[in-house]
Amino acid sequence: MTKRALVTGSPHRVEDVAASLEAAGFEVLRAEGLEALERLDAQIELGPGSLDAYVQLPVDIRADADSVTGQIEALLEHGILLRYRWAEAVLPLLARDAQVVLVPGNLPPKLSAPDDHRARVALLRVLAHAMRADRAPAALAVTVASSGSSAQELASMAQGYRVESRPDYANLWPDMDYDDWRLAVLGLASLEG
Repeated sequence: MTKRALVTGSPHRVEDVAASLEAAGFEVLRAEGLEALERLDAQIELGPGSLDAYVQLPVDIRADADSVTGQIEALLEHGILLRYRWAEAVLPLLARDAQVVLVPGNLPPKLSAPDDHRARVALLRVLAHAMRADRAPAALAVTVASSGSSAQELASMAQGYRVESRPDYANLWPDMDYDDWRLAVLGLASLEG
């Protein structure tokens, strides 16, 4: 029996991951948003337990506000909170032994707010815990991947394989000059190692 996976997120990332999942033998469904998921459900009649894997990729976010507060609001509303809504909609469709992969995103290109990569990843970890809690007492396998994970690595995670995670140092402090960045990363590496 062919396994079925759902991939959501920005179109350019969805295609790469979908191709890797298809190469692994999955029938892949793609949805860019909740409306697309509803249309997909109407076409295919997705029922409870019909998905063996769910890969939630980041979406492209526009933060046009002039203030940092407005930019952060856009990041939360159109990024993180939207991902919680997707997870809530997909949760009933997941099979008992389904694999879920949550992939952190990138900041909007014009965001002038300081980045807190750890906080963004922490919010995805909270989502992972919430999904597991909704499934309790049954178990749900949810992995928060690195934003630097390749499409092949994400497909492996969706199959239940453990992929060695690498710290995503390249995305930490992108506006810092190299010498200061190098010292900061070396400090982190010594703490993690």
